[in-house]
Amino acid sequence: MDEILLKNSIILKKSQSVNLNELFKTRSYSCMLGVDLSSKNVIVFYRDAKSRFISKDALRLEEMSKVVIKQSGRVVKEKLFFYNSEICSKALNLLKQSGWKCFFVM
Repeated sequence: MDEILLKNSIILKKSQSVNLNELFKTRSYSCMLGVDLSSKNVIVFYRDAKSRFISKDALRLEEMSKVVIKQSGRVVKEKLFFYNSEICSKALNLLKQSGWKCFFVM
């Protein structure tokens, strides 16, 4: 995931991976919490899947992020989402309205 962040010019001073398998039954997501150069807490999700990302998945991502943030005890100012599959426009709009920055990666 570090390579993806560097390609998108996102640099985190401190970062730690979150084991989502302990919290959810998911294989396609990975998560990282970190602090960027302007000292804002950042949560980063990466989805590695072949299937299309739809609104239901966007709601699930939002739910997962709330659980991870609550468990970490941090106040997260920036939420980043990286994906490598097709995404539904409704799902993309839903995430953007919730404050997510979304990036397509190959």
